[in-house]
Amino acid sequence: MGKRSVAKAVGVAFEPGPMGPAVDALVDRALTLAFGAGDRPALAIFFHHALLALAMCACIFVASKALSPRLFGDALAKLEPFERKIWHTNMVTFFPAFAVTYYAAPAILEYSGTRYDFLHPASLNTLKGCGMSLGYMFWDLMVLLADPTDQMKAYGGLSPYVLFL
Repeated sequence: MGKRSVAKAVGVAFEPGPMGPAVDALVDRALTLAFGAGDRPALAIFFHHALLALAMCACIFVASKALSPRLFGDALAKLEPFERKIWHTNMVTFFPAFAVTYYAAPAILEYSGTRYDFLHPASLNTLKGCGMSLGYMFWDLMVLLADPTDQMKAYGGLSPYVLFL
């Protein structure tokens, strides 16, 4: 008895991404290069939101660098130089708690599939929430790889650092 193949239609239609037509074209071009010609609305929506999340992480990091000295000057003055850098990267960690929840909560509430059915088509909110999550995870990975020395200090050595990778 072989495996039964179950194919379900994607339940979303393409919608313009939140970052404008230039990013729409970039995502479309990347998907075409990776998978060939064809419409992939679910992947496009997912990657649009991953790029949005990545951009938001960079903006939060820059905003923290600009505003934290004014708002938390005394606290920052007491930190070691590597800890000040970690402060700004840690400010970004609050982002996915809100951004992913913003899409995940409605996705959970509107889920209409059979209980324990993992082949149910992803909703628009599920795609957006997963994209936001992936964008943040990519940001976090870039931070870990771009600054391993200070990240190891912050996490308490090589072993915890490797676990976070």
